[in-house]
Amino acid sequence: MASVWIGEDTMLARRVAVKTLHAELSPDTSLRARFRNEAISSASIEDPGIVSVYDTGDDDGVAYIVMEFVDGQDLRHLLDEHGPLSPMAATRIAGRVATALDHAHHCGVVHRDIKPANVLMAADGRVKVTDFGIAKANRNDPDLTALVPSSAPPGTSRPNRSAVSPPTPELMSTPPVSCCTRCSP
Repeated sequence: MASVWIGEDTMLARRVAVKTLHAELSPDTSLRARFRNEAISSASIEDPGIVSVYDTGDDDGVAYIVMEFVDGQDLRHLLDEHGPLSPMAATRIAGRVATALDHAHHCGVVHRDIKPANVLMAADGRVKVTDFGIAKANRNDPDLTALVPSSAPPGTSRPNRSAVSPPTPELMSTPPVSCCTRCSP
């Protein structure tokens, strides 16, 4: 759906990540709305455990989001390269993710797509949640995510993922279990 590039913010002299919607998807107004929703949802949350959004817009028909650059890799790649984490490391990561999600929930945003690919592991040890593309915000906006659960990659969808109600123990166990075992419960 999108590509992420490393960019340079020349005004503030810093590296940034620039996420662009694939050109062939740009004419789809519902996808553009979801993409914009990701920027708005993420930008409404200020937390050290969530990737910051600096800007969003459209350049010659290409929708983009400018975000904090995190020097590292996502948890999915880390697991693929190194195998299961120790229970202590998995617990540390899950705790940081839970803290970030708790803050997002207090800001009225439910992520709805937590999985190893959406957890960034910075080289300096920080853990950052990213990709609020199917987040549900408690605003008066129309529900832009009604069809999203059916488009989740195989093995990542959970029965109550789309609910805005409090998470169940099964849902909350998914990140730590997949960190330790490389498979979902």
